[in-house]
Amino acid sequence: MLERRGQPMLDRLLTPAEQALCQGASAHHRAACLAGRVAAKEAVRKTLGGHGAGCAWRDVEIGREPSGAPAPRLTGRAARAFENAGLSRLHLSITHEAGVAVAIAVAV
Repeated sequence: MLERRGQPMLDRLLTPAEQALCQGASAHHRAACLAGRVAAKEAVRKTLGGHGAGCAWRDVEIGREPSGAPAPRLTGRAARAFENAGLSRLHLSITHEAGVAVAIAVAV
């Protein structure tokens, strides 16, 4: 998909910080990093309710903790939906193997 849709798709789905986080890796690792971020965003959006509470893809940013763990950051509609739902914590895990990226998010 990355080869077909390229940079315009990345710019719609990922923040500049997320794209920078995946730069510098080999093409294979870069694709896995980018796919993991998209999977994580989708998982986080689903914790916010139907269709991600109408939030934009870039309202959910997946950074990285010093430990290497994914660090979700919510802005805009995503942050408002999280707050309005009375949520206080967001747990996120990402894995990628053999061309498949999977993420799970739990909000409490």
